[in-house]
Amino acid sequence: MAIKTRKQLTSKGVHSSYSKSLVRKMRSERTAGQRLQFIINAWRKLQNPWITVENPSKEQTNRKFIRVRTNDWWGNPKFAKE
Repeated sequence: MAIKTRKQLTSKGVHSSYSKSLVRKMRSERTAGQRLQFIINAWRKLQNPWITVENPSKEQTNRKFIRVRTNDWWGNPKFAKE
């Protein structure tokens, strides 16, 4: 282990420098197209984000929408045709 040479405390980066209300406000101002673009970019980077889709099973009347992984819904981006 290295020897500490600092005399002051170093930030661990645990707390955000932005207030929660500001972050929520900025997120709420995003359009549906921007949200979809973020999801598509993450999927192309092989990050496999969650998406909300209409439930294909019509027998489950209590769940109109379900959350699924993009690889399960769109397939693997490595093999996707553009």
